[in-house]
Amino acid sequence: MSKRTGARIQVPKQEPTPQTIPDDDDEATVDVIIEGDPVAAELARREIESIANEKTGNTNIRLKDIPAEFYPFLAGPRNSRLGAFENGDVRINIPHYHTWRDYAPSQPISRGAAAPFVPQPSLPIQISGDRLAAQQAREQIQRQAETLRRQLTVDEMPVERGKHQFILGDNGDALHDFLEETGCSVIMPPPGDDSEILYIVGPPDRIEHGLNKVMDLASSTAFTNVDVARQHANAPMGGQAHAQNLTRYLQQRQAVADLEKRHNARIVLPTADSAGPWEIYSREGKNGMRARQEIMDLVKAHPPTRVHPMDVHPFFHQHLQEREAHRIRRDHGVHIVLPDSPDGDQILLVYEKPGSPSGYELPRQQPTATEVQEHQHAIQEARKYLENLIQAHENIVSRDIEADPKFHHKVRRYVDQEQQHLPQNHFPIQLLFDQPSHPQAMRNPSGSFSIRGPSLHVDDMNAKILAFLQQAEKDEMERSYTTSFDFPQKFANLLIGRRGENINKLREQFDVEIQVQDGKVELKGPQAKCAACKAHILSQAKKWEDEATHTITVKPEYHKDLIGPKGSQVNRLQERYNVRINFPRTGAPSIGGDDDAATESSVKNFRQLSPDQVMIKGPSKGVEGAKSELLDLLNYFMDNSHVATVSVAQNQIPSLIGSGGREMDALRSQTGCQIDVPPANRDADGSGRVEIKIKGNKKKVEEAKKIIQDRSKDFDGNVTRTIEVDKKHHRSIIGSGGKFSFFSLSKTKEKANRLYRCKHPQNHLLLRRSR
Repeated sequence: MSKRTGARIQVPKQEPTPQTIPDDDDEATVDVIIEGDPVAAELARREIESIANEKTGNTNIRLKDIPAEFYPFLAGPRNSRLGAFENGDVRINIPHYHTWRDYAPSQPISRGAAAPFVPQPSLPIQISGDRLAAQQAREQIQRQAETLRRQLTVDEMPVERGKHQFILGDNGDALHDFLEETGCSVIMPPPGDDSEILYIVGPPDRIEHGLNKVMDLASSTAFTNVDVARQHANAPMGGQAHAQNLTRYLQQRQAVADLEKRHNARIVLPTADSAGPWEIYSREGKNGMRARQEIMDLVKAHPPTRVHPMDVHPFFHQHLQEREAHRIRRDHGVHIVLPDSPDGDQILLVYEKPGSPSGYELPRQQPTATEVQEHQHAIQEARKYLENLIQAHENIVSRDIEADPKFHHKVRRYVDQEQQHLPQNHFPIQLLFDQPSHPQAMRNPSGSFSIRGPSLHVDDMNAKILAFLQQAEKDEMERSYTTSFDFPQKFANLLIGRRGENINKLREQFDVEIQVQDGKVELKGPQAKCAACKAHILSQAKKWEDEATHTITVKPEYHKDLIGPKGSQVNRLQERYNVRINFPRTGAPSIGGDDDAATESSVKNFRQLSPDQVMIKGPSKGVEGAKSELLDLLNYFMDNSHVATVSVAQNQIPSLIGSGGREMDALRSQTGCQIDVPPANRDADGSGRVEIKIKGNKKKVEEAKKIIQDRSKDFDGNVTRTIEVDKKHHRSIIGSGGKFSFFSLSKTKEKANRLYRCKHPQNHLLLRRSR
């Protein structure tokens, strides 16, 4: 370029790549110095800019040096002024600012003077798009910001916290309406701050208008309160203590947020260390009164007998939340409220009711004496259960460990692995990072962390971690060791995995750097770990080299049987032979259903295959074994999948099944077939007949079919006739005590005609005989 243009071009020496990516792309630019006559310098400048624009045509700029108080005035009401800055292919995002974040606006020296606004880097303006257009937009915004710095001032006004919501509300348009009407913006304190001060920002001649508007909005808000402590002044631990506990429970249960939403009100709760009244603010006085009445009902329904505090060491809180809270809630109906602070040691036991908490609704009525006893008993049982649970682990201690922060992630992973298979009743050791237990550790530049748990286990884990750190420091000194080896390029994608998942796991597992390129793998790290990683990768390559794929043809109607209930058959083969068996996706809808969960655990085995294909993939030996067993299963199912149907009279079903199902069970045992008999109350066809399905071996199916057909033929051969017999002869025909209720009317050589007891009133007598 110097030869072509005749200019001298000085490019600064390239610095090492920073460890963190800068927030602003322009921060990564450098100044290139061009020297020469005007023509040569201009030619060089144009060529450099052409290359730069081609390589980095788009940029993302973050402006952190503009005070956030200027944002509403830069954007304008409803972002009406952004169009003046968005020239060309560029997008500008100015944050919606009405709550101060890092610090409150600074006050001017005198009323009406320009205020010393300070930038808040955590809330930058973002400009993205074409580099040249973005740079021009940045310059325009910065010029406008300098003008605003001379024009804007700030004033403040104290307003009750509960009324802040009604100044701008939850509607984003309210800030734009306020700015449009008054020419000012309002800055409120963040939710976690107890300050009542509102800040009005605007030109000096508009500030008074903004203050008046804030007073109008604040004065239109209704106010009332509820003294929760007063409702249960005679509580055993005092009314204030119960009020604090109840407030904590209702807040954690989202009851307060629900009340605010339902009554369009703002409820300000007392601070955690006080028990002042609940303050209720609303636009309409009726809404505030309704919210107050509902709060009173909630307080009335939760007497001290329903809310019980219990001191439990913070070590157990996480365990209780993850393992025990659901069981205690389900079995005893007691809900556990953990403290907000990680160092707090008081939990709350609150009686609700046994069962699932999802359908639970907070009560609004005062409990009866019987219900109070139920509350006390349930809380007693839950407390006893917790005491027994933690009794064996009461000696909780902590140990501080000094370690370079770069090892913290490795320590966390190591401890997780060590405690992966702990018994159910074992409390895992806790790691506490960024929470040193003494000030000296906080000032230690090397960093520290703590472990906490039962003393015996803490001492054991402390020794293990110290040994691990010693080895980690030794490994760090050997990081420069590198080794490389050949690796089949065809398996590179398998080694890397989707989006690098496999290779990232290997990096974490063996604690080495891995690069795969052009049929080679390069490892960098401690020599022993590199050797272990190399052996693993080569072993994996050997497995892939030995991998085989077989496809067998199976009719879709047999897929369900091969998969088995809930995937039992296919999963057993996959585990036995270490293979993957894939069924065609097109066959999935026909497998399983409401009556069969065959696909529940094997649905992941479906692939895009032909409807009659099943693919087996894995080690060659395992594939052969799985293929052989799968074909054996297929032959078995084919041999035992013959189906036949027999039509029988619907009213014959009870006699075929027999008392307690004995007749049908005997037939199934005799033939070894699956026999599906429709229920006796199932609707038959127009002829009054139903079908029995028989499935099994072909020969056995035919045998079962013949037996049922013979029984059906005998049943169908029976007929019914009715004859007229005078009622005066019925007693003689039946006989004394009914001894003639069943007798032979006449006999033939083939069959006996039988007369049954009279079943009809008046003169009818039922006769049944063989055809």
